Amino acid sequence: MIGIDIVEVKRVEKLIENQENAKKLFFSEELSYAYANHSPAMHLAGCFCVKESVVKALGGGFIREVKVLHYENGKPYVELFGKTKELLGDKKIDVSISHTTELATAVCLVKE
Repeated sequence: MIGIDIVEVKRVEKLIENQENAKKLFFSEELSYAYANHSPAMHLAGCFCVKESVVKALGGGFIREVKVLHYENGKPYVELFGKTKELLGDKKIDVSISHTTELATAVCLVKE
């Protein structure tokens, strides 16, 4: 199963101007990672795309139940919670993010 998403960085930039909105969409670890970098909106746009691509690949779930983390080498991975984790079952997930200053995209591959 495959999921993909794309978003304009400016759209996410507007969303995170309000800290309450940011906290509704992103976990504290995601926000910390993004704000430790030079372009938080760009990183959070990629994170948002990962969440959307995972939900699309699973055919359901909630983006608020998808946490995007990074290995030391920067490769992203996800941790799932609630209904979204139940939908995954014993399958494995791979994700990839790409972004420019204007657009972010992510793809999710769910392996049987």
